[in-house]
Amino acid sequence: MSISNDTHTGEESESQTFSFQPPAGGDIVLKSCDGTTFNAHSVILGMASTVFGGMFYGATKPDPIELAEDAESISLMLAFIYPVAPPHINTIDHLEKIMKVSQKYDVERMTKFIEEAVTLGSKLMTLDPMRVFYLCVTHNFPAIQALTAESFRPKSGNLLTVDGLLQLAKYFPQAAPVIGLVGAQGARVKILDQVLIRSPQKYGCYQLSALGDDKNHGAALPICPSHVPPTSKSSYGSGSGSGVPGTRTARVPDYCIVWLRQLHDELLEKPMHECNDLFRAACLANFSTQKCIDCVAVTIGKKDIFEQWALNVKQIVRNELEVLDPLYSL
Repeated sequence: MSISNDTHTGEESESQTFSFQPPAGGDIVLKSCDGTTFNAHSVILGMASTVFGGMFYGATKPDPIELAEDAESISLMLAFIYPVAPPHINTIDHLEKIMKVSQKYDVERMTKFIEEAVTLGSKLMTLDPMRVFYLCVTHNFPAIQALTAESFRPKSGNLLTVDGLLQLAKYFPQAAPVIGLVGAQGARVKILDQVLIRSPQKYGCYQLSALGDDKNHGAALPICPSHVPPTSKSSYGSGSGSGVPGTRTARVPDYCIVWLRQLHDELLEKPMHECNDLFRAACLANFSTQKCIDCVAVTIGKKDIFEQWALNVKQIVRNELEVLDPLYSL
């Protein structure tokens, strides 16, 4: 599988091509797929690689052995095989090439180098963990694969978000449907938590058109007389009021918070269409964690106001969950 350049890091795109030629006196010619030739020493290559040992049997110098790799890949491999200081591998592109040829040609020195170079906290590990993970799976480096998975963090690719999951699916297209299925569940949990528990006001679940305020004169959600907020003297109260002197401060009724949590819990277990009873005011009477029964009684008596608000929240949740649609069709 070929991964498009848009998944690579900027640092890699600036890497320079590596070039290496064996010392003089070679008795075998290797030819890259892009036409570069290398006069290599069959004894040295045969000692480093059992694959080359078999490949050179019966070959003669006038007959170049054509390899499928490009000149840079062969240069990197030869630089590891010959008794010289190994090249400095500091890009994922180069790592990919040496991983591939080390396994294909069974070059033990390269394999050992890779396992020692790609460790927890190493530069190669942190450059692009998702791509390193993909390379380990593709080229069979299970130990590094496990380390990469262990070091994976949201900044490397948040797999609780749709973008992160789609990026992962690009690397593993054959597994894309499974990635979508499993990933959508995790991403859905996170969205419901953000919208209904952590930040309902941010997403508009407490919007003033539902709760009522002095600007749009919307119908405020009902509360009992004992919970009617005091008149504002100068600024915002504990709720989300207008802060205009002489007006009442809007207050989110306790049963709204309880209801949002109940909706959250039910949506974790079943789809929206199976939660229709929650969007009727009568459901409030069934909650065991109510702080004020009088507020609930008043609200049930004015059910149209509550149900209008609840349906608005329903639409907010639906809109936020639409981001998961690409995952369902992977």
